[in-house]
Amino acid sequence: MSFLSGVMLGLSLIIAIGAQNIWILSQCMAGANRFVLATVCIICDATLILIGVFAANELQQLLPGLLPWLTWGGIAMLLYLAYGLTWFNGFDYPS
Repeated sequence: MSFLSGVMLGLSLIIAIGAQNIWILSQCMAGANRFVLATVCIICDATLILIGVFAANELQQLLPGLLPWLTWGGIAMLLYLAYGLTWFNGFDYPS
């Protein structure tokens, strides 16, 4: 089950439209080699995801007391990204 969760997380990181995907689309429309661009980006994305997972695992093993701080820091970051920007700008969503 954890393997499937990891694969789904990796796909969600790669599939989402972002700056890299927009750049790839613009390069492909300009006539660049689509296969080479896609291959390089897939290899780079997979490598960075693997490095991040293994680095987080090593950090957790070296400093187990850091895990709760990282968890709460991640929660705070997600709450800030979801709601904090509207709180600081004084924007109210319409009812």
